[in-house]
Amino acid sequence: MKILSIILFSLLILIQYPLWIGKGSWYDVFKLKQEFSKQHKINVDLSKENFALRAEVSDLTNGTDAIEESEDSTSQRYDPERGEFVIKYGREFLDKYFPLSDLSLKKITGI
Repeated sequence: MKILSIILFSLLILIQYPLWIGKGSWYDVFKLKQEFSKQHKINVDLSKENFALRAEVSDLTNGTDAIEESEDSTSQRYDPERGEFVIKYGREFLDKYFPLSDLSLKKITGI
């Protein structure tokens, strides 16, 4: 009976070894739960950041400040008279404050 008790106790120890000490023990499970909670927090923070970036991209592409991408949108927005005025003003400004010797920017018609 004593030998049977020792054998049963030894078997009980062998069965309990992986639970307490081996791979997959309670301590390993505890460490994995801690790592999981840390990684989950990081994932939540990154998800919030991704959501904000997606919202910003959506606003930039579909919002009221988005630039139209049609072919004729630039021709509808460009005002040739205003363009000529800006070029004339720029040339006069440069001639007045940054004059070139023997040359006036007003005389230049093309590049």
